[in-house]
Amino acid sequence: MSTTKISASILALTALVWTAGCQKQELPGAEKLGVNGVAYTPVTEPITNKVIDASVLDAGTGSTFSFDTHQAWFNFHTVSATPTTNKGTGSKREDWNLAFWNGSGLNRIILNYSVTTQAKLITSATTLTAAIGQVTQLEAANTLFNGGTFGFGDLSTFDFHKDGQFVIGTPSTAYRVYLIKTPPVQVHPDTTGSAPVNVTHWLVRVRWNNTSSPQGYYVQYQGVNRVNATTWNWVGTATEISNIPKVATRQYQFVKFGAGTGSPAIQPALSLWNLGLSAVTLKRYVNPSAGGGAYPFALKGVVLNNNPAVQVYSVRHANTAGTNAGGPGPYDPNYTWNNDPARDPANSVESQFLAFNASNINDLNFSSTNQEEIGQYWRYLDMGNYQIFVDRFFVIKLANGDVYKVKFENLTAGTTSNPVNNGIRIRYSRIATP
Repeated sequence: MSTTKISASILALTALVWTAGCQKQELPGAEKLGVNGVAYTPVTEPITNKVIDASVLDAGTGSTFSFDTHQAWFNFHTVSATPTTNKGTGSKREDWNLAFWNGSGLNRIILNYSVTTQAKLITSATTLTAAIGQVTQLEAANTLFNGGTFGFGDLSTFDFHKDGQFVIGTPSTAYRVYLIKTPPVQVHPDTTGSAPVNVTHWLVRVRWNNTSSPQGYYVQYQGVNRVNATTWNWVGTATEISNIPKVATRQYQFVKFGAGTGSPAIQPALSLWNLGLSAVTLKRYVNPSAGGGAYPFALKGVVLNNNPAVQVYSVRHANTAGTNAGGPGPYDPNYTWNNDPARDPANSVESQFLAFNASNINDLNFSSTNQEEIGQYWRYLDMGNYQIFVDRFFVIKLANGDVYKVKFENLTAGTTSNPVNNGIRIRYSRIATP
């Protein structure tokens, strides 16, 4: 199993902020409309422009919000148009290392996608003690972590639900042990009179418990230190969390190494947010078509973690629908678009966006299974700036059945390249209710 990393920063997509000025207006005598047998009541609301930047975010911790240091979570229904009260919930990106999925039908443990984190399975080891004895495997994992272009390991494309990417994987009922590399975590080595030390490597033992009640995740971790190619030593003592039961009111539960057995408050309860934003560190390919190298790049303004109760699909221009325009992106070795049709003004969906209403909703297209349903796929990144893909907009259905159309725009009129730290602009309108 391989890797996963990410560096977080936040802009804000979830500012699909439903302002108090957006009053629901059901059409006189409106009948239920819909495609594929799903009925909606049409709603007419003016299209709202919204700029999301640091001024509309609240870190929730008393610290200043920064796109470089925080993640953010937003609620469509309660966010105000007034900057001083338009507060999403922010959390610092280094405040967790592992997250445990609470949803039904899937058991999943992910690495922190907001900081550079990597993991490698230590095969045949079912205990921490057995794993630290597998020096050959530990060395191979360490080589993997520090190899690749610019010493950034074996990175690949972003897939939140694929083993070997941004997840440890689907835990089984058997114990698995991983070597995980994280940014430095300060812990006490448990030696009398010694000062705290920074730990970057951890042996982590996980499993899914489906036999006892309540069912849940098991995790045990302990810091390790690489002395040389033949010696790895323990740091501190092991921490064990014997059961992390699934909690229906939360998307994930979180664990921070070195911080005991509590679950840090990273995301709000599911009822309090719809979309979250964070940056991601991936390989950025310099010249993939010619076999060129790559370098790690923090992709800011990436929309991640749509609340699983939120469903999304994109509407594309006829000229680009069914093609790989606008994706998977320049950080992917398969990327070949030097003049991406997704950025071509000739493929703008503006008129289609304006005309899109309840009768156009295709309920079969909605998906909540992909955590990155919007993801990177609304803009092209270019060295600290981004350019909007004009060939698409998004249709979003909330847990209460309300449906919105959402389109990304340039931050200011007349611009085509937007600094990632300056925020994002969206246009949105509610078009239907159940």
